[in-house]
Amino acid sequence: MERYFKCFLFTLIAISISTLAFANHTYKIIGIGEACHNCWTEPTDINAFSEVVGITQAENGHQYLFHWAEEQGLIDIMLGSPYEAGYDVKINDNGQVAGTTLDGEVFIWTKQSGVINLGKLFEPTDFINLLDFNNMGQAVGQAAINLSGDEHGFISSIENGMTDLGTLYDSPRSEAHGINKLGQVVGHSDTNIMAPYGVVYQHAFLWTADEGMIDLGTLGGDSFARDINDIGQVVGHSKTESGIMHGFLWTEDDGMIDLGVLPEMWSISDVSKITNSGKVIGRWYTENREQLRSFFWENGEMVDLGTLGSQPHNTSTTALNEIGQVVGNSNGHAFMWQNDQIIDLNDLLPSDSEWELQSARDINNFGQIIGYGNLYGVRHGFIITPPAIVIIENTVDFFDQSVEAGTIVGDGQGNSANGRLNALRNMLEMAGDLINIGDIEGACGQLHAALRKCDGDSPPPDFVTGSAVSELYNMIVKLMEELGCE
Repeated sequence: MERYFKCFLFTLIAISISTLAFANHTYKIIGIGEACHNCWTEPTDINAFSEVVGITQAENGHQYLFHWAEEQGLIDIMLGSPYEAGYDVKINDNGQVAGTTLDGEVFIWTKQSGVINLGKLFEPTDFINLLDFNNMGQAVGQAAINLSGDEHGFISSIENGMTDLGTLYDSPRSEAHGINKLGQVVGHSDTNIMAPYGVVYQHAFLWTADEGMIDLGTLGGDSFARDINDIGQVVGHSKTESGIMHGFLWTEDDGMIDLGVLPEMWSISDVSKITNSGKVIGRWYTENREQLRSFFWENGEMVDLGTLGSQPHNTSTTALNEIGQVVGNSNGHAFMWQNDQIIDLNDLLPSDSEWELQSARDINNFGQIIGYGNLYGVRHGFIITPPAIVIIENTVDFFDQSVEAGTIVGDGQGNSANGRLNALRNMLEMAGDLINIGDIEGACGQLHAALRKCDGDSPPPDFVTGSAVSELYNMIVKLMEELGCE
């Protein structure tokens, strides 16, 4: 029988937004975790339907991977299975959870099926890292292949189990780091090219089921691919000929492009994420590694995210959504960055709040942020949700970004297609206008009409098509739930 841990749901706290960009808006916050002083909770991933996964410790000291939703609380996803959970866990928009066991195996979990073990690449070993998971139920990472310390990238799924991706040039090591919804995988591999300092170079790769592993080249030295979007654009970082690490963008047409640096940059430490509309985030060091800072890149322009406080401090990004909202931590505080503003989430809490939000770990396109903080001396997880007016603004932004990226297109020819795009956008804008004046019934009517134009049912015919339409549909449904639409 599946046992449910009753989650300690803290009273919803209205978060007063005092910064200019978020003036007159309030968020709500819910705590995720059990209420005891020996407990702690760290959410790590959130999907489009506000489902959260992470790792937590119960009062008896037992640590477990959890799945959380507001209506159900916390579930130990390994309960009743013969496997002991590891530390990696991710969730996709279909509610599937991917994780690892302490024995070095990959598993998929759903509420309907429970734990499905996908096995390992080499039975006697327990080394494994799970690094990405897509909406097709495919997980990628790195696992041991022998007792000699060699490790290969892998792709795994319920249908195909564990698949060894191999390496470049028959070298001993590779790592798969990112996967898109088409099943294209990126990472890095050892090569057979000897570097001046006595070890072989590592090169970024792109792997597809049809072509296998392809060397993406370098900017002059080692290179590492970190993420790939649904358009096939790859980001990562590579050493230049001078030995300094720079970020790169790789496309099939243009190859590897140097993202450049800011004047105060010394070396890139990581380029971690690219959206379908080409927004990129990464981290970098100042000279002599005195500070770790973060940047946002789009259309050839790189922006320093800045730091919290009057003195320079470390800033580390953890996630980016499609509309360009970035989250992470700076000097021990959780932040969100958007449109050249960095916002300390703690500054948004009421003055009598007991929360100290320490790290924001993920953000979905809906604008919900998860992370962990200190509450009554205990580390607890949290999820904050924006008000309806911000949600509809995020939805319109997502629509615009997806049209720009080509992942939402008008369903028709020529002017007919453009007309349908404009009509659907007008419905969303009108819903926002009605929310702003308090006409929730009217807003619900507009959202119902918009939903029927992207739900995949006919009649009436849909106005749009493309890979991002399902996400748009999900956002509209979630907004209607927040408004209480019937």
